[in-house]
Amino acid sequence: MGENLSLVEEVKKLLAPILAGLGLELFEIEERKRGRNWLLRIFLTRPDGAVTLDDCQAVSRELDLKMEVENLFPEGAVLEVSSVGLDRPLKKQKDFNHFLGGDVKVKTTRLLDNQKIFLGRITACDADGVTLTLKKGGGMVTIPYAIIAKARLEIAF
Repeated sequence: MGENLSLVEEVKKLLAPILAGLGLELFEIEERKRGRNWLLRIFLTRPDGAVTLDDCQAVSRELDLKMEVENLFPEGAVLEVSSVGLDRPLKKQKDFNHFLGGDVKVKTTRLLDNQKIFLGRITACDADGVTLTLKKGGGMVTIPYAIIAKARLEIAF
C-alpha cells in the first residue's frame, strides 16, 4: 500500500460490516493518487463461491455513502469494486490453503531447481512455503514464500 495507509485503514473499517453482511471478504485494496483525487480499487472474494456483479454494486453503493458521510476523501475519490477473478493471485498461506489441490503458476524472484516459473498442483503448504506437484514430469517442488514474486490460479477451459 502507498502513502495513504491511514485512509486505507479507515476504508477497511467502513467495509468490514458491509462485507460481513453480504458474506464477502476483502482480498485487497489498491490506492493511487490521480491528480487531486484518489483511485481506490477494492477486490472482493467469497469463501464459498463467486462474487457477483450485484455484490460489487451493493458494496460500492454502501461504501460510497459511508465515505461521503465520514468525509473520508474531501479532495475526491474514484471507487472501483470488483471480484478478484477466476485467475486470482495467491499472496498468503491462507490463499494457498484455500486452493489446496488447485492448479497454479508460480514465478519466483530467483532460480530454484534451475527455473523461475513453475506450473503445478498445490499439494501442501505450511508456514514456510508451498509444495507443488509439477505438471511436467510429475516431480515435486517446495517453494518458500520469501521467493514467490507472483502466484496465480490456472484455470483450465
